[in-house]
Amino acid sequence: MSSANLFVLVGKNFACIKIAGRANFASSPDFKTLLSELAQKGFGHFIIDLGECVLMASTFLGVLAGFVVGLLIILFGFFKTIFVLLCILTGYLIGKRIDEKEDIMEILDRLLPPGHHR
Repeated sequence: MSSANLFVLVGKNFACIKIAGRANFASSPDFKTLLSELAQKGFGHFIIDLGECVLMASTFLGVLAGFVVGLLIILFGFFKTIFVLLCILTGYLIGKRIDEKEDIMEILDRLLPPGHHR
């Protein structure tokens, strides 16, 4: 199985990384090393282009998620990052329930004591 091709364009204080092909376990170490080196060189802004990424395996996604969470903690602090991640999780769960055509009022009936949401 072939791995992804990584293309890098660097500017004054930003780096643009284009991922093309199959982002799998074989390309994860290269991607992790690339991100670490760019961060050590002082690049403060990253643009990650996934437009030509045809597959993203869980290992590669884990590296990407770890980088994003680490960057959020550095920029905003631990507790603000936890709050943002909880908001993202809440939004995802609500959106999933809506997509599955679940009634929001039924969900509220299960979560809240009777009479508190109407």
